[in-house]
Amino acid sequence: MNTELIIAEKPSVAGDIAAALGGFTRGNGFFEKPGCIITFARGHLVEIGINKDSDPGFNLAALPVLPSPFLLGPIHGCEALLTTIERLANRSDVTKVVNACDAGREGELIFRLIIGFLGIRKPTERVWLQTMTPTGIRTALTNRRSDAQMRPLADAARSRSEADWLVGINATRVMTLCGAVQVEKGHVVSAGRVQTPTLALVVNREDEINSFVSETFYEVMGTFGVTEGTWPAKLIRQDGEHKGSTRFADKAQAQQAVQRCEGKAVDEISETTTRQRRNAPLPFDLTTLQRVANVRFGYPAAKTLDIAQALYEKHKVTTYPRTDSAHLPSDYPPKVQAIMKALPARFQAFGQEVLNQGWAKAGHPVFNDAKISDHFAIIPTGNVPANLSEHEEAIYNLVVRRFIAAFYPAAEFDKTTRDAWIGSDMFRASGLVQVSAGWMKVYDDADEEASRPKKKSKNEEDDAQGKLPRMDKGEAASLQKLELKTGKTKPPPRYTEASLLGAMETAGKLVDDEEMSKAMKERGLGTPATRASTIEDLLSAKKGYMTRKGKELRPTQKAGDLIAALRRYGIEFLASPELTGEWEHKLTLMEEGKLSRDDYMREVRESVQRMVTRVRGS
Repeated sequence: MNTELIIAEKPSVAGDIAAALGGFTRGNGFFEKPGCIITFARGHLVEIGINKDSDPGFNLAALPVLPSPFLLGPIHGCEALLTTIERLANRSDVTKVVNACDAGREGELIFRLIIGFLGIRKPTERVWLQTMTPTGIRTALTNRRSDAQMRPLADAARSRSEADWLVGINATRVMTLCGAVQVEKGHVVSAGRVQTPTLALVVNREDEINSFVSETFYEVMGTFGVTEGTWPAKLIRQDGEHKGSTRFADKAQAQQAVQRCEGKAVDEISETTTRQRRNAPLPFDLTTLQRVANVRFGYPAAKTLDIAQALYEKHKVTTYPRTDSAHLPSDYPPKVQAIMKALPARFQAFGQEVLNQGWAKAGHPVFNDAKISDHFAIIPTGNVPANLSEHEEAIYNLVVRRFIAAFYPAAEFDKTTRDAWIGSDMFRASGLVQVSAGWMKVYDDADEEASRPKKKSKNEEDDAQGKLPRMDKGEAASLQKLELKTGKTKPPPRYTEASLLGAMETAGKLVDDEEMSKAMKERGLGTPATRASTIEDLLSAKKGYMTRKGKELRPTQKAGDLIAALRRYGIEFLASPELTGEWEHKLTLMEEGKLSRDDYMREVRESVQRMVTRVRGS
């Protein structure tokens, strides 16, 4: 009998596939039934490198290191899994090997490195798993993709991996050897395509803070009154280029405004009310979960990832956490409805309302296959949690509330803007009144920052905010007090882990080229699975690039020296997200079959050679 070997990326996926197909018995590291074997990896089992005998090491004259071909070797601790896969693949009845690793570039790379290292030469097929429902698994197994169809994605995956390796190892060695950055003996000046632009964000922000010169400004605040009470309002300037601003750089001008209005009657009050909607937040992707947990609880990104991983692997109460998607598959409405019924008691009233109102149905914007790549959003599984630690409970609650809230209707507010005119001077105040709680009813005030009204826009920050007392139509208002307030401009804040994760996620916005920015839009700097470890690496004593003070991240002298040296040598592209943008654009072309792997890698090798030559020549 011909047998096919299916290789999943992790044990849980192998188990899901076996359950969906049915009839399997479990062996040591695999599932089997007549005609089919399912085994698994645990993420990456194989890494690329160079033969030690041909490695020039830290010898500036012998750089760059440009292995061709790359050496493949097992990652420490993965030998047993590789042995199992090799033994199963080499069985005489196995005639086909099926890639069921995660749907995406990295899943393709994991599979290709395994079969390349093990020398598996049997025909291969691809199962593109985007949903782990039994129906979704069976559909994906039916609609397989051929090896020829997957070749462009495999080329892009391998090329990205090799390019990262080439830039990282050569940049690290050349910057260590050039002497521009002082390090202790035996230590290196680490550099790389993701970590160095991330570090540059923090260094550049510190430079902005250090060079910032605070300026004094003045604002005029009036207090107005009617029968029902008083309210504060800020003077909105009406003069030329300053129109719409509340600030005066010249104190005398501000005092003149006070003198114009003091003791005068209010000529006119105008009021407009607009209905505002705030849509429900989508379920969590990993980066957003890490950012919220950092703001709410002060958890480092790596800690949140560890907790989310435990909730998934150990407790099985949430789904796979290393995801960049905030959406769910289109075939998931029945699954979501089942989860709503199985929520812990404290959430059941909300879950039941979702079910009673029919909100979690096909067509809801949460269900969108086009917004899912390797994995879908982080949501509860429906399993009842038990024996969670305090920190696990905190993250679990965030995930569940966000999941439920995603299916509630929008929250609605009435925003009232009240303008008081004294001659040609106008004072503005605005108030926000909740009309319908919508999804916000899922949260209590202390539970999550997302439950608060949306951050004010730039223009709204210039208005006086607060609850406005009721006014009868035609009622006169009086100016009760005028104040001249003094303020100082502030430097930009230092990055926290939450804001740095956000900057890494949206690094495409820092890239001017439209095509490169578009290519980075879905990936940014690093991936959800690697951003936390990148930050932790930069904070590590071994790297010595950043320190943490409270929630603030601060660069060390070594970090500043590195970024300055890159600029001095004319290789600042290593500290810019444009390198990632350029690569992602070309990798996208490769995935579309519009660029060859050979041409791409030739360009990467040439750029590495130029980098080394430039530093060596300096």
